[in-house]
Amino acid sequence: MILQQVATASGDGVVACSCELEDSVDDCVYVAGAMGGRPYVRRCDILDPAKMPAVGIIIRKKDSTTCYVKVAGTIPVVAPLTPGARYWVGPTGKPTSVMPSPSATRWCVQFIGMAVSTQQLWHEFVLPTVRVVA
Repeated sequence: MILQQVATASGDGVVACSCELEDSVDDCVYVAGAMGGRPYVRRCDILDPAKMPAVGIIIRKKDSTTCYVKVAGTIPVVAPLTPGARYWVGPTGKPTSVMPSPSATRWCVQFIGMAVSTQQLWHEFVLPTVRVVA
């Protein structure tokens, strides 16, 4: 995956990406293409397999269309986490400690990591496992 290669080269697991105004900090994101010479990421949608898997989490926005995505290691998040709890991509595209089970005919389930503190999630988005439930 291109994000992991770029993140490995940078050494800190963070990749500068193009994104949209509505994409925000703490969003789990997938690669939607390339824009302006950078990976173009968008918020994940567990009800649309084309908008999965998550490859990282937005940790900062430089401006309305540039974000920094953390793809490996300890990922800082703004929303409070429960230390020791497992997290999945949630229905809003943000991490959730409740495994999603929407009342849709199909949805994706992707485990993304474990909280190591109230504001840090540990995971490496190297080989994400997504299960499509039908």
